[in-house]
Amino acid sequence: MSDHYHQYLERKHAGFQTPEDLVFRWVSKATGRRPVSRQKLVRGNDNEVYQVATTTGEEYVIRIRRCEAAELETEAWVIEQYRRAGVPVPVVHLVDREEYGGSTLEFMVQTRVPGRPLSQLDRRTTQQEWVGLCRQAGEVLGKMHSVEVGGFYHLNSGGKWDFADWQEVMDSTVSGRGDERE
Repeated sequence: MSDHYHQYLERKHAGFQTPEDLVFRWVSKATGRRPVSRQKLVRGNDNEVYQVATTTGEEYVIRIRRCEAAELETEAWVIEQYRRAGVPVPVVHLVDREEYGGSTLEFMVQTRVPGRPLSQLDRRTTQQEWVGLCRQAGEVLGKMHSVEVGGFYHLNSGGKWDFADWQEVMDSTVSGRGDERE
């Protein structure tokens, strides 16, 4: 990750400060476990994210929606479709909303998936290890791309997508951006 992007994420996430007691209550509600610690993860652009440890040693991830584009209910639906296709995905324990500080916070509690991001691998990783990792990633991506979701863009509460196919998405984009041509 570039230094500029890292600084951008740090500044953006500094404004996301959901109180620990609220995060703990949500994790407890979702899992029945008692949280004892949390660690803020600053890696993405769309969600406030915490890794939460419990008294039983289990770890969970709570994602709090901080961007209009990231609909957590849709993500949970997609995660379940991936699971059915054999993709190693987290278990989603709860997607819910709560009023806090004058706004509605949407959040997702899921199990922590073991492992670490490729960006955090040690520089001593051998070429043979990289080949193995790339093969594993290719297998997972192949399973992911085998999942048919039946539409595009937003999955509405009635189970219908905003667009039936990619051409409809593109046509909508072109007509919706006509004013920007000049």
